[in-house]
Amino acid sequence: MPSNKPSSDALAQFRQAIDGLDSQIAQLIGGRLVTAAKLAVSKTDAPHFRPGREADVLRRLANETDLAPAIIEGIWRQIMTASLTQQMPLRVVVAGELLATARWRFGSLATLTTAQTPSHALKNLADNGADIAILPHWQNEAVWRDEVLAYFGRAAAVKQVWLVAQIPFFAHETDNASDAIPLTPAAVFGRHPPDASANDVTIILQDGGLHFKDGYHPEADRVLGVFQKP
Repeated sequence: MPSNKPSSDALAQFRQAIDGLDSQIAQLIGGRLVTAAKLAVSKTDAPHFRPGREADVLRRLANETDLAPAIIEGIWRQIMTASLTQQMPLRVVVAGELLATARWRFGSLATLTTAQTPSHALKNLADNGADIAILPHWQNEAVWRDEVLAYFGRAAAVKQVWLVAQIPFFAHETDNASDAIPLTPAAVFGRHPPDASANDVTIILQDGGLHFKDGYHPEADRVLGVFQKP
């Protein structure tokens, strides 16, 4: 009975083809990093971390390819963080059991530290002890009521920190197992409002809770921040 297994010569050819593709991918990534570094020089005082721009890139790639969104986001998060960290040291403070989520989002090049509570993480960020703070997602209503909203209730009127994104960008639970991203969801805070993307939601503090308004409205009264949707 003939075997359906490829011959050793065929396997060698497949591996050679993969090696060639790997070399091309590495060269293209290197070219992307060089181009991103040139772009960073022209930003002057603009924030280097642009979650809105990143969201637009992920949406476009998901629409242009047959790759699962989870694969796209996992790969491009590493590439985009590599671009970011070559522009500036990236200090990320993490509250709660979110180190795995933070490492997945910002890769191995960012410096990660932990905070006892979300309010400690926000204070660290406001005091310039970190560039990014990772907090439990607002789906965790108890933590947000007791820690996050309490922090903003006693914070100074001058805006110090902004909610700028959520992790992951693509849904962490889907009907398709190949699209699933098994991470604990988290909220991302920075010291600047995020840039606009093609599909944003603004979070506003209202009557002691959160109000969600479609679109990009960083100028809204008592705005907490803006996050991006797929």
